[in-house]
Amino acid sequence: MPSRAVAIKNPVGLAPGIFLPGLNFFALPGFPDEIKGMWPEVLRRIEEQSTARALTRIIPVWGVGESQLFSEMRTLTPGIDQSVSVGVHALPWGCRLFLRAKESAAGSEAALGEISSILESHFAGQVVDDPLGGVIAYCKGNQLRLALAESCTGGLAAKQVTDIAGVSAVFTGGVVSYANEAKTTLLGVEADLIAAHGAVSAEVAAAMARGVAQLLGADLSLSFTGIAGPDGGSAAKPVGTVFVGLHDRRTGETRVGRFLFPFGRERFRNATVATGFLSLWQYLEQPNGGRVFPLSSFDAAMGVNP
Repeated sequence: MPSRAVAIKNPVGLAPGIFLPGLNFFALPGFPDEIKGMWPEVLRRIEEQSTARALTRIIPVWGVGESQLFSEMRTLTPGIDQSVSVGVHALPWGCRLFLRAKESAAGSEAALGEISSILESHFAGQVVDDPLGGVIAYCKGNQLRLALAESCTGGLAAKQVTDIAGVSAVFTGGVVSYANEAKTTLLGVEADLIAAHGAVSAEVAAAMARGVAQLLGADLSLSFTGIAGPDGGSAAKPVGTVFVGLHDRRTGETRVGRFLFPFGRERFRNATVATGFLSLWQYLEQPNGGRVFPLSSFDAAMGVNP
């Protein structure tokens, strides 16, 4: 125990909690049952402190790297450091921005509101807590069925969908068509199409999206085909290249976006899946927002016939 610390009795386990008076700092064992057992005393000590909580805003911005976000913030909101403290937490592909009003800065609360509005307007279509959750809610509300065709993502997209309780009401299933033979036999992608354009192409991504929707009777579908690396890239299609297909069987429309995520296999897959879900959310929730990123990168005229 630190010399200035006060022990918080743990009624479940052996490790005590730690409270540092004056700093208002608590450290508790990580097991949920142990934290629950100590929480009444922790809460009592918190309530005894005469601390004021600063006004805070949390803004999730998808599809933007940390350096890009801070660079654009300096242009959009000059003088932000004088009135607002800024912190950041990484999303699977994007940033969760923390803005906190400085107590010593006059008008900091008003500045916080203004900065939040500017960022939400500038990154329209990218500020959303949970794109996948929004997609599932939309599908449930409109009785739509969703399917996935995956290659380079290896089932990660389906895993994230099935992590959501009650998703069986809208998710018909997914196909991990890693080999070219799986693309042709399971999804109906023509072998000649793969031979002409390559498995990593807009044409194949579109065919995969249409094929899985037909196979599983889905209204909406996403497809992913790309080069995760570290090998397999070329000058035309470097490592990190990925094509994401979006198909709406209700209208027959198929759109494909090309992206580059040279981040290593794990981050590549996370960014690819996040791109697909965010794009589908934008497509469903903002039908007139085709110019927002990443949906703006999807093109129905990339040699792909809807």
